[in-house]
Amino acid sequence: MKHKLLIVVSTALVFLLTVVLALVWLLKIRYVEVNVVAESGYEQALYEEIVDVLEKDYVGKSYAFVRESDIENQICANPYVKVKEIKKVFPDRIIVSVERRKEQFAIVYNGEYFITDKEYFLLKKTADEGELKSDVVKITLHDIELDEKSLVEGKTIGYENNVLVGSTTEIFSRLKNGLNLVDSIEIIGERNWIRFYTKTGVCIEFSFTPVGGAETVDKEFAQTIVLKTEEVQTFYNGLNESQKSSGYVIVLTKDSGEISVSYETEKAN
Repeated sequence: MKHKLLIVVSTALVFLLTVVLALVWLLKIRYVEVNVVAESGYEQALYEEIVDVLEKDYVGKSYAFVRESDIENQICANPYVKVKEIKKVFPDRIIVSVERRKEQFAIVYNGEYFITDKEYFLLKKTADEGELKSDVVKITLHDIELDEKSLVEGKTIGYENNVLVGSTTEIFSRLKNGLNLVDSIEIIGERNWIRFYTKTGVCIEFSFTPVGGAETVDKEFAQTIVLKTEEVQTFYNGLNESQKSSGYVIVLTKDSGEISVSYETEKAN
């Protein structure tokens, strides 16, 4: 009786193992679908890059052992790739939707250009100004010390790198139609100034000098000024055409702690 039970159990286990192995063999990735959103001229190259990765490393692999996170990590080795969606479709398909990050800003530091997208995601660095596209906004740093080890492709640039740099990126993000308003930006560390040179001509200058003249700007204090961005833009919109074409919109903190916004035809540098 015991031998009979053993035979039944063994047969069942062999059958179960056979079924599992059959399913593993049958449920393999056979098809990939790739959707790409990119500027004209970049779609095909990015499409082929993603398809090549999927076909090389995932087609033929067991459906059960394919992880979306692995695919994302692999294709995002290219910092220009922004994943919109990755999903497995039972029983044999992978669908990947990506967007190519667009070069939007060039942070000028120590003779190099650190090029980012609109989210300040570092795409690449170059010493060749000729590589910059005409619509890229330059952010030039003066008297600012950055740890270049922190400027890593695939990471964002902001408060973690420097308070004034982080304030600059946040102010720009808060501007409505900032790309149509701002021509270039300067961060002057020695004076704690951020200057937005507008396309109309007037310079919008944010002074981050703390009350009492402290040299160090902390994030909490900087945030009080950054939060004035909408008010500053409303002030700019209220200028007449002559004022918009020259002079300065000055944003500074008074000794009382009040943040004022004013217009001046000229100012001392």
